[in-house]
Amino acid sequence: DKLKHRPYRKLKTELTRRNVRYGDVGKLLGISASAVCNKINGRSDFLISEMSCIESTYQISRSVFLPEKFAKKRAAILQKGDLSYGCIYGDFVK
Repeated sequence: DKLKHRPYRKLKTELTRRNVRYGDVGKLLGISASAVCNKINGRSDFLISEMSCIESTYQISRSVFLPEKFAKKRAAILQKGDLSYGCIYGDFVK
């Protein structure tokens, strides 16, 4: 199968750090562990509602779902304090 997106390596890392298994995430989202595996490994996409549920349940930043280039740009903007960007992927900056 062709990948729809790059694997979510940061999400994998955060789930591992919290001892959360794909089956746990699947129960939370109402899908199978293999469906979670497919989403994390780039074969299918997470719904926004699923991302939000993972974020709030496991206290994992939404940025783990961003492609690496966007995550780096977001970090650089926040570090510089460049406030002209306003809202960056759910983060409101004054």
